[in-house]
Amino acid sequence: MKYPALRLCKSLGAEVKTLVTKNGFTKVLESRLESLRQKRKFYAISFGYQAETNPEAIIDQNARQVRNIPKDVEVVVIPVGSGVSARGILAGLKKYHPSVTAVLIQPFGYDRKVVAPSGIKLRHYEGDYDYARPLNIKIGDFELDAIYEAKAYEYMRTHMKALIARRRVCFWVIGNANGMRLLTIPSGE
Repeated sequence: MKYPALRLCKSLGAEVKTLVTKNGFTKVLESRLESLRQKRKFYAISFGYQAETNPEAIIDQNARQVRNIPKDVEVVVIPVGSGVSARGILAGLKKYHPSVTAVLIQPFGYDRKVVAPSGIKLRHYEGDYDYARPLNIKIGDFELDAIYEAKAYEYMRTHMKALIARRRVCFWVIGNANGMRLLTIPSGE
């Protein structure tokens, strides 16, 4: 277990299984996952694709996390990739903090609009950052995800000064996955 992210997962009780030794195509991963499922019972969550068929797995989980936003926050800034996490956060804002302004930042300009539930104040911005070029930003000891979060944070700091000035802002960390994204897991580890 030479990779820090895998060691952390294991220390938290995860069982780590190697499905492929190099980047795998979706069909290969699904096939190998199904072979593993024949040997052991488990529930698989396919990275966001179950948002429509099983919203409890993703949308509702993110929505519930919004309860943790302090009451005095006025603006929530959300980095956006596919929009699945943002969809859950917006649902949570409607339920728990409807007066908060939601700001979505898509660092790569996908031109994919996330529609907010009625009653939510929403602003949407698109950057022109290069997806494949990491941007390394640390806030204290915390390292932002170099693909999504750091670019959205930089965009917020450089392009949204008027919107965030003198307001209580929560920058939503989708999930610091730097170690996970940069891994190539050898067979057997």
